[in-house]
Amino acid sequence: MFNLIKMDLYRMVHSVSFKVMMVVVIAVAFFTIGMTSYDVAYTREQLEKGVVQMEETAAEDDKIVIEMGISVTSNDSWVDEVPFSELVNENMKSNLLLLLCAIFVPLFVHAEYKNGYIKNIAGQLSNRGMLVVSKLVAVAVQILILFVGYIVWAAVAGMVFFKDTLVTGNFMDLLGGSALHYLLCLAVGYVVLMLTLVTRSSALPLTFGVLCSTGFTALLYSGINMVVSVISGKDTFDIGLYTPEMNVGHITFDMTNGTLMRVLIVGCVYAVLAAVIAVRVMKKRDV
Repeated sequence: MFNLIKMDLYRMVHSVSFKVMMVVVIAVAFFTIGMTSYDVAYTREQLEKGVVQMEETAAEDDKIVIEMGISVTSNDSWVDEVPFSELVNENMKSNLLLLLCAIFVPLFVHAEYKNGYIKNIAGQLSNRGMLVVSKLVAVAVQILILFVGYIVWAAVAGMVFFKDTLVTGNFMDLLGGSALHYLLCLAVGYVVLMLTLVTRSSALPLTFGVLCSTGFTALLYSGINMVVSVISGKDTFDIGLYTPEMNVGHITFDMTNGTLMRVLIVGCVYAVLAAVIAVRVMKKRDV
């Protein structure tokens, strides 16, 4: 078992897709942090304009309205200083890391079908489920490297774009928020791994992962919610609350205990179910 994990990790690290993933992570880090810095700069500019307008018109009209445009990936309190913990969490909520998981996990898993690796090794194992377990470990490591890489390069990008206004923030918030994002990305990664093994193709898992991470599944969930609402007569049901990709946007540092428990349960349930199905499929089918 340990040798299987080592072989899968070796294949992953030396694969072209892994190297491409690391380059893309750097690009994503600089892109997201750069766009956020633009939003913060725009907010600061609008705030300054509002103050100037207030000073100029105060003598004429006591009723002053100051409008500020705030991006979804920034906060109005960031005009003075930008906490790195909040910066990372807000950008992780954009689902870009989820998209990377949905793309590079099936590429890694499907590669062994193309080069015949799985057929060569499967005949030497008494329990073929171990093939899946080793891949689950490798995918978990792959996603962990993706997250660590993003945080490191986001820090570099933050120092480049925000300079002296970048502050550390709460380290425990950064650790806890990143762990929750990791769990949900791991759940989606295990689902696309399972689909790759079931279909023996990367096309369907890639399509599914991209649709999930880009929000297209929300259209499906909206339709299901409408049907449930018509049948039950209540409009409080939301199936999106029970899917990993839709829970990514609910991760905040001040979320309620109920939301925290839901995120943990959804992530764990999807990850475990996908892993169990993948193992059972591998045991029963001919490789």
